[in-house]
Amino acid sequence: EGHVVANHSWNHMLHNCCNDEGECGAVVCNQIGMWNVRAYQNVDKDTELFHFNSKALRQLIKTQTHGTIAPNDKLHAMGRMPYTNTYRLDSQNSDCACCTTDDVPPWDPSFDCSLEKPTFSAILSALVADELKSSGMDLYGWDLEWGPENWGDDCPSCTLTTAENLA
Repeated sequence: EGHVVANHSWNHMLHNCCNDEGECGAVVCNQIGMWNVRAYQNVDKDTELFHFNSKALRQLIKTQTHGTIAPNDKLHAMGRMPYTNTYRLDSQNSDCACCTTDDVPPWDPSFDCSLEKPTFSAILSALVADELKSSGMDLYGWDLEWGPENWGDDCPSCTLTTAENLA
């Protein structure tokens, strides 16, 4: 109670983490260690899983709270993109050109990426972010920004740093 309920996709983009046999998901990703490789592959499907997450979690919350939506429910208004430091705010848009990769993990010596030459997965993640922003969702970068200023407040989520101050 008191925590912000925001959106981080249905499955952390693990539907796109697959082995050579076509098996996908968290178990496979942990086995092959390719979490952020090809994390974004299809703008429509990847965007829809954010919206599906909102619907599924909102239904669960309504069931648990006898139909009440908490004031800290930000599923449709606030989100964070898996694996990338992307912002879509009224005052700032920014993308991470090299956070998600196309063939090897970013720590691999053969990884080649720059601001001038972003990965295809990063380009797709920016398009997903654009779609989410156009649907009314503000996107914030890494988890660090989610910390309220006062955890002791009756409504800690009400003390989140404003988007303008974060940017």
